[in-house]
Amino acid sequence: MDVVLAKESDNAKILEFFNKQSFLTGPPVDITINRKNSFFDKYKLQSEDFDTFIMEDRRGEIHGVATLLYRDALIQGTPTLIGYGTDLRVSANRQATLQWPELFFPAFKDSLEKRNCKLTFSVINFSQIQAMNALIRPRAQRRDIPRYYLIRKFDLVSLHGRTPFLQGNPLNTVKIFEGTPNDLEPLVEYLKKKTESHLFAFPYSIEFMENRFKKWKGLSIEKFLIAKDVHGNIVGCCAPWSNAHLQTLDVTKYSDLGESFHLLSRLISIVRMGKALPASGQPLKLSYLTHLNCDNPDIFRRLLKSALKRSPRDEFLVYVNFDRDAATLPPPVFISSTLRFAMYSVLAPETPLPSYLQPSPFSPPPELEAVLI
Repeated sequence: MDVVLAKESDNAKILEFFNKQSFLTGPPVDITINRKNSFFDKYKLQSEDFDTFIMEDRRGEIHGVATLLYRDALIQGTPTLIGYGTDLRVSANRQATLQWPELFFPAFKDSLEKRNCKLTFSVINFSQIQAMNALIRPRAQRRDIPRYYLIRKFDLVSLHGRTPFLQGNPLNTVKIFEGTPNDLEPLVEYLKKKTESHLFAFPYSIEFMENRFKKWKGLSIEKFLIAKDVHGNIVGCCAPWSNAHLQTLDVTKYSDLGESFHLLSRLISIVRMGKALPASGQPLKLSYLTHLNCDNPDIFRRLLKSALKRSPRDEFLVYVNFDRDAATLPPPVFISSTLRFAMYSVLAPETPLPSYLQPSPFSPPPELEAVLI
């Protein structure tokens, strides 16, 4: 087995391998990830600087793939180049399973050293038991294996609808508007103010947002839902956006219990209380609440209500809620489900954990876009 840097010409065989090896959860529903067209296009949403490595045998057959993506972020307010380790997949081939740590990690180390990148993070789904066992709690702490330090756990929240009960009184002092070009500058200032103290914050600017509009097909200032107070100040925002042209989550099959949920979802969608789950073999229709920020839970609830009202009957809304972030907890009035994830910092065995990565109940959550996981 050898690990080599992937090329654009490897796209077809990488897609074939990756789509067979990718999953998100188990019973009551099996979901697989289906990367579309170009394997690399999803990375280009964040950066043009990334290394995708493939592990292949002498016949050129792929048995593993992993990517290190590099982007600028704010660390304690300071612009810093960070790495994001993502899309690690290894086949069940015994030789591949045994050899991938000693093959992939030297390639990663070389990639990081070329860019003088000192800080890397990764996200792991708790249902991926094999990855958890191999990366987070390896049986032998070999010196050549990087150490994973928990930054914070989070839920990937999927909104299905609203209950007819527990509606409560609306927040009448805040109104939700669709964005206009005149909102771009104050929106950027709001995003900077809300995120600059967060770990891995994006470096927001007018240029940054305009570049994102170019790269994120269909995203524009007009797609934003902007909450404003009685004085016209921005107090919350989000931009529902789908990346279905790049990747879909396909329902492979339902268990008996899952099939019951599937039928129930179709019934409640008829009375507009919730979203209808797709049939087996069909993709979930997802819209990610990107750029989600708010000043308090009441404003968050108004944003969710507005986004849900504007979404199609079979489209689920997805966002990230980090532990200890009360502002974005799913309100009881909404029907929701969650997938459990965690964000880790990845450091060389000899590198001490920086103080700003030490767990703290008072630190704000990292900035993480669900659509980029």
